[in-house]
Amino acid sequence: MRRTPSIFTLIALVAAAGCTANATDDPATGEAARQVLATGDTLPPIEQPSSAGPVDTETKTAVGDDAVRDGAAMALVDTDGQLAVVDSGGTVSNAWIKWSALVAPDETTAVLTLPPDTVRTLSHTKVAWASLPDGEPIGDLTIDGVITEATATSLDGELVALNSLADDPVDGAIAGARDGTNLLIASRTSGLMYKTSLDGNFMAEAFSQRLTPEGIPAQVFLLEYLPADQPTYYQVRVLSTETGDISPPLNLRDKSVTLDQQMPGYSRSHVVADDHGLLFTLYIGSGAPDAPHPFAFVHTLDFADGVWCLDVDEQLDLTNEAGSLAVGGDRLYVASANGWVGSFSIPSITDPTRSPAMDWTVQVASAGSSAPAITADERGAFIAFDDGSDELIHVRQDGTTGEPIDLAGTGTQALTITDTGDVAAVGGDWTSLTGAMYRPDWLDAITRVIVATDSLP
Repeated sequence: MRRTPSIFTLIALVAAAGCTANATDDPATGEAARQVLATGDTLPPIEQPSSAGPVDTETKTAVGDDAVRDGAAMALVDTDGQLAVVDSGGTVSNAWIKWSALVAPDETTAVLTLPPDTVRTLSHTKVAWASLPDGEPIGDLTIDGVITEATATSLDGELVALNSLADDPVDGAIAGARDGTNLLIASRTSGLMYKTSLDGNFMAEAFSQRLTPEGIPAQVFLLEYLPADQPTYYQVRVLSTETGDISPPLNLRDKSVTLDQQMPGYSRSHVVADDHGLLFTLYIGSGAPDAPHPFAFVHTLDFADGVWCLDVDEQLDLTNEAGSLAVGGDRLYVASANGWVGSFSIPSITDPTRSPAMDWTVQVASAGSSAPAITADERGAFIAFDDGSDELIHVRQDGTTGEPIDLAGTGTQALTITDTGDVAAVGGDWTSLTGAMYRPDWLDAITRVIVATDSLP
């Protein structure tokens, strides 16, 4: 059996994306009523609301005595945002079954809020923090008088942006309606630090790297959905937490000018390049999800303020196919359900003297029906295609392929690379190298897997 690097196969991820670029000039307007709150407030502990029912922290579902080695710990997040923790005894805990998890980019922390259907019955917001992958509670917060959902975190998950809930999207809309937006920033250690009311339909997407003297991100990067009552396009806006002003973002490749683009699209998939301070989002199409899409591109956001759109090579056919992203070293990888992979040199994106275009594309698999599962490091990308294969494809940084890696089953949906360089793969058939794992009924298809270093052979 081929095995480079070592593999610990467990369960499943599907990463899809979508949207389009269609630039028009239309400066955004909006008024912000700013309020900065004192830090260090003592807040009451989280109590599960009676409308949601109690959380049974004792009940666990066995997944097989040999499924996880002693000392292992693994966190799984499903399509509904539910967080499940597999402990060293090989059991899946439902301790967070009533919550929706937002995983921080560095995967050390999950920020948890109650799901929208529950939140709408309340008059307050409850937030909890859990360490990953063990799922241990490390903080909680109750905010009276508002109902919100978590939409963005700092890289380490210490800070979270909370948005007032939107209505469910109607047919043809790329987002739900909001008459106005309440935006809050909360800290695991300092509680509620900032809140504002925005005139329009906004969603916080990321924080700037620079902090104010109070420890608040100086800027919040927003998506503004237009028209607010039935959005068909969006534009990026930047909120200054120091002044309350909202402005267009800077041009990432020429920060002496701003970029003001309106872009239709839906269903976002993104990845953070920590070392470069960039957020990449893959957008595909406009209109109905099952309709042909006139555009496909990768939107780049600089956490220091700046945006740029990257064209995707036509070989990937992302106007018709689902795709997914990964960052490894100085490379951004884009994989398509049609079996093609392409890559950008990340330094070329921020250097105005270089061309930010895909420098290679290669077909490495036959076409599948859904977005590939992908992860990457300095060795290249590791990709599992939904093509019926039981192999993991290794694509090096230069576009050449390494020896494929045998998987224990088909239908891999989630991949990650641990600190030791091991690849953890989770497949839809819930098979593993050491024994069968049995999925609890409450856990849906997996979209994220975080594995402790000592859980691998």
